[in-house]
Amino acid sequence: MPFLVARFKAYKKLISMGVSAQAPAPGPVAELNSKVLLPRFFSEFAEFYKNVNRLKLQRCITSTVESIIHAADWQAASKRDQMRLLDLQGPGASAAVCAIPNNPATSRTDLEWVLSNRDRYGMVLDPTCTHCGACGHAFTCPEEQSTHFHSCIKYRKTTVNDRHDGIGKHTCTIGRHAGLHTTWEKRPDSGSRMRPDGGFHLSDGTLLTDTTCRHPVTNTAMRIVNFKPGKVLDDACKGKITDYKTFAERAGASFLPLAISVYGRFHKDYLIFLKKLSWEAINNGVLSDDKERIAFYRQSVAEISVLRAKYNARILIRGLQDSRSRRWELAHRD
Repeated sequence: MPFLVARFKAYKKLISMGVSAQAPAPGPVAELNSKVLLPRFFSEFAEFYKNVNRLKLQRCITSTVESIIHAADWQAASKRDQMRLLDLQGPGASAAVCAIPNNPATSRTDLEWVLSNRDRYGMVLDPTCTHCGACGHAFTCPEEQSTHFHSCIKYRKTTVNDRHDGIGKHTCTIGRHAGLHTTWEKRPDSGSRMRPDGGFHLSDGTLLTDTTCRHPVTNTAMRIVNFKPGKVLDDACKGKITDYKTFAERAGASFLPLAISVYGRFHKDYLIFLKKLSWEAINNGVLSDDKERIAFYRQSVAEISVLRAKYNARILIRGLQDSRSRRWELAHRD
């Protein structure tokens, strides 16, 4: 049924693009409406209208079928999956999928690759895990596993913080590759940071940055943003500006929050900053032309995205290990 609907929609789309009709070809035809007669087969359609070859028609049919299937899947998806799919459509969210890392620091093991992609596509990690081994939270559905592990209070100072530090440190590394002097503020042993974690000495002054990685599929986020994943990062940036802008002004520097989501969506300011680093690389003589600058920028986005996926997988590995080690205890604690 989707194919038949898509075929007629594709015909209408091609007609709206301005293809002109010839004399009707002999053979059976299907009436779309009272004004337009359409052939039943691709070959007849290509002969029936000028400037429409079979390849163009097939591409149009395929894209229309995919859009119909996507719309049907969207209606059947849960709110959690809808929010995840919306976030995956954001800028930079597919960089890790397209990247082929050549740096051991940003490469993933086989297990990390599998778990990060299962997390990306909303797949169940382990159907036998019913509780979180760290905090004892009971999963309401198997798909809740990865969402909980990313936001579990027991992991915030360990694996979740490791992801934050890894992304922030690598951003500073990209700045050094661009010929800049950068600084990284080590996290305190206890308590919260009192100042931004990154510093970049740019050609137009000192810039302090603070990295944050947010999960758009938590219950709190879904209740606040109302199916607008980008607003999760916007709110995160506003909070960072409130916390650190005054400190940066007193230090004679400017401040910029660098926000990225768990599924890889970059905040627009993060991408603008990475692009600025590519221009700084040209100013410092590290790169010679615009072609190299674009490649430097794309590689920077890909490295950060792959590193995010790598640390996501480590969070899931830790969560599954703890849940499996305490499975019997949690099952019989009552």
